Amino acid sequence: MFIVLPALALLISGMFVATMLAALRAERKVL
Repeated sequence: MFIVLPALALLISGMFVATMLAALRAERKVL
């Protein structure tokens, strides 16, 4: 369990960063 929690946190943060980069790219394409 001690290894699963940090892995989940990294996965969630990675998904958040990916969505942020996708949003920035979408805004650049619109402009």
